[in-house]
Formats: sequence, C-alpha cells, structure tokens
Amino acid sequence: MIMKRKRIDADLIIITGIAVSVILAYVLLHLRFVKEDVDDAWTLSFIYNMMVRHIDPSVTFGGGLASPHIFGMTQAYVYSFILNIAGWTKNNAHLISTFFMAASALSWYFISRKLDFTVKSAVLFSLMILWCDPFFREANLARPESLTFFIITLSFLLFIYNKPFLSGLLTLIAFENHPMGLFALVFIAAYIVYSGGLKKIKILPAGLFLAGAAAGAVYFLLNHMAYMNEFYAGLKAASATRTYTVLGYYFFQNKVSLHIIIFAFLVLCTAVFLWRKGWKNYPFALYILLLSILVNFINPRDNYHYMLYFYVSLLFTVFVCLEGTKWSRAAPLALFLLVSVHYGYSWLHNGTFDFNKKISMLKSSIPGGTTPVLGTPDDWFAFVGRDFYASTDTHEFDTNAPALYNIEDDTFRNNYNDSGLRGSYNEYLKKNYTSDPVTTFTVNGELYNITLLNKKPVTTK
Repeated sequence: MIMKRKRIDADLIIITGIAVSVILAYVLLHLRFVKEDVDDAWTLSFIYNMMVRHIDPSVTFGGGLASPHIFGMTQAYVYSFILNIAGWTKNNAHLISTFFMAASALSWYFISRKLDFTVKSAVLFSLMILWCDPFFREANLARPESLTFFIITLSFLLFIYNKPFLSGLLTLIAFENHPMGLFALVFIAAYIVYSGGLKKIKILPAGLFLAGAAAGAVYFLLNHMAYMNEFYAGLKAASATRTYTVLGYYFFQNKVSLHIIIFAFLVLCTAVFLWRKGWKNYPFALYILLLSILVNFINPRDNYHYMLYFYVSLLFTVFVCLEGTKWSRAAPLALFLLVSVHYGYSWLHNGTFDFNKKISMLKSSIPGGTTPVLGTPDDWFAFVGRDFYASTDTHEFDTNAPALYNIEDDTFRNNYNDSGLRGSYNEYLKKNYTSDPVTTFTVNGELYNITLLNKKPVTTK
C-alpha cells in the first residue's frame, strides 16, 4: 500500500520562521538596536523627577513636549508604578515598551480577523507588527509611542467590537499620552467608511463614543489644567519645526540606504494593489491608506518616531496586494526578508555592545554623594536620583554648583556632534572650572575620561 505524502503547510512554515525570528531579534538586539537615544533618559528623567523626586520634571534636560506637564501623565503613571517596583533601569523601561507592543500585536490579530483575514493571515499580520522597523524601534525605546500605539489599537478594537464608550474614552487617553493618540480617529474613520459610511451610524453608539471622549477630556484637564500655558507654548513650538512629513522624513532622511529600498517595495505593493483592484475585496485597506496619506500631509510634526501609526496602512497593502493568487504570501515574506537585513546589520555592528557594563563602570568610577554629574544622556541611568545634566544636547546644568563630575566619551552617538553649542559649552567649563583627573577606562571600544570640575573663585577687579 502506497502511503500518501502529507502536503506541506507553507503558511505554517512561514509563520513559525517569522515567530522564531521575532523572538531572536528582541532577545539579541535588546539594549543594542539603538545604542543610545537621547529620548530614553529624557523621557524617564521627566517621569522620575515628577513622580519620585517631586521636583520640576525639566530640571535634568530642560523642557519640551515630553514633559508630563504638557502630555504623557498616562505613561508617567504606568511606567513609574512598574519601575518603582522593578527598578529604574533602561532594561526594565524597554521591557515595558516591548510588552505594550506585544499587546498591540495581539490586538491587531483580533482586528484583522474582524476585517475578514483568515486565522493564518491574522497571525502573520500580528507578527509583522512586532517585526517591522517602526514598531520594533519603539518597542526598544522608553518613548511614549509604544504605550500610545497600544491605547490607540485597543480603542479601535473596542470600537469595532461595539464598545463605543470605552473606545471614545481611550481615544482621549491616548491623546493625553501623546498628541498622536488622535490617530485612533483615523482607524475609526476608515472603519466607518468600510462599514457603510455616516448613514450607517446609529445615534446611541455615537452618543456613547462622544460621552467616553468627554470623560477622557476631563481626565486630560485634571492632569494638565494647571499647565495650560506650557501646553499652548509647547504645541506652538512643536508645530513650527516641520520640514518634511512623517513619511518623507522616515524614508528619505533616516537610514536612507535601507528605507529607500523598502519604500520602493511598498510603492510596488501599492501599485499592484491598485492595478488588481484589491479594494473590491479589501476596501478597508484602501480607506486606511488614503486617510493615513492625508494625515501625513496635515500632521504638523515630522518626527520619524510617529511612523508606526502610518505603517499599519502600508502593511495592509502588503498583505492584500496579491491576495487570491498562489503568491499571496510573497509580499509579506519579501518585506520580512528586507527588514531582516537591517537587523542582521545591527547585530553585526552592535552585537557586542554591553550597556549594563558601561553603567556599572560609570557607577564604580564616580564616588557617591551629592556632587552633580555631567554626561551623555544615557549616563543618567548610572545616577538615577542624583543631580545629573546632559552635556551633549541641552547643555543645561547648575552653574552655581561648586563642583561637577564630568564624563567625556570619544564618540557622540545619536547624531549629536561637536556643534557650535558644544564648543561654547566646553569653553564655559574651561573658563569657570578647574579640571582634575579622576579615572579613565575603556568599555564597548570607547574611551571614557572622568574629571572633577571645581568652580574657580570669582575674581573682582
């Protein structure tokens, strides 16, 4: 008797391979994918200063939109609660962000199922949420995007599952956490059009959504009413900085050699989707794409960190452009391979980087006490709870301090370099402080020179 050979389930192989790759990438590139991003320490120092030290959050890095006075008390509540228990480390903060990204991916499984994806397609879509660079990056940072994206996703999930009050409430909570939280309305608007347009909206669900949004607005005001002057000033300053759009900045100003290839691929997928009239079977993919492009042009900020909100629409296009053909998995698999090159390159260049070793050596090299410390933004993690000032960005510090420990490294990462401001900053230190060597060490291939700066006596003529 001849046994029939079992048919190989190609989808299962693809899903398994991507799932394993996702796990490996998150483990191997943890604390390595972005060796130093100023916003890690910037965001967490705001939260720590306000929630733990009960001082002005801007003392360490100066003001800005990241200040909980303006936005982000939701993140302050959540992250401070967990970090007060687990410890205020970069490792723990990144794990929180990764958790919320994983929760977002799980939510998108249920959303995509509601949008007529098969089980396997929905699983694959969720894995690509975790895999693609805009999501992966924010899952490995302490910025507000990961939590904001989760709240947006949960708001949308509740909306399509007929929980309008909670959806409206979460939309405004997402906005409180970050202005881009209003992107929840983009997903909701696309779904309304997909479901038949405004004529299909019923009065009771609409009223419940608005009631939830009103409750969310009260939550926002309770957290920020005392700081509305800062709120308006921050929004005005942020809106005046736009040079590109979010999509334009991400693809053409950030890691251009990689992103331009992915951009060309996404344009190709979109062209195939339109040529094959894919909107007839998957109209939501068209509606979310058009609305995302529209918002891209009217959004006043061009920060590439916001790309994850827009990337969802591009993922839908990738998934449905060849749907119904025997090559239906070709586009998602091609995108997976393109992104794999990026992560492989990151591992080759950053695989031996040991952030925790650097922090340990900094702690052991500078004596304890109350003397303030100057260093690059990430050095803050070695001196949480101590007066610390960033020497490579805002250049703010207590000029009345009689002494300062200064940490000098030989590379300014995250695109900060010896600008004119840096030069004037060094000139100020040399003019007003004497410098005594403390220690020198090398870690991660980088030389660190620790000096003690003592303020010169004021001379009178």
